[in-house]
Amino acid sequence: IHLAITVLIISTQFQLFNMIEEGESKQSKAQWSEEEVDGLLSYLQLQVSKIAGVTFRDETFHEAAKSIAHLSKQGSPKDMAQCKRKWKALKQIHLAIERYCNRSRFY
Repeated sequence: IHLAITVLIISTQFQLFNMIEEGESKQSKAQWSEEEVDGLLSYLQLQVSKIAGVTFRDETFHEAAKSIAHLSKQGSPKDMAQCKRKWKALKQIHLAIERYCNRSRFY
């Protein structure tokens, strides 16, 4: 039964990653460096106290894009929409991993 649950979870994660990729391919796909992702997450972490339990506003993603612009090594600097999509993708991946860990006795 554990194997079946593991296969189901991995299958679900694979579908989630495909949906994320499909959503990004319809829009301009950005190449993110580790430094840019770290910069985006660091900026958003500093803004958490300002959102009062709600989600980040577009203005926050716009400011995040400006704050990581100097980290861009590939292509043009990231814009507000790209930062927002990256946050959404990272959040979905995190939630999928969290669900897996909560269902698995091995983690």
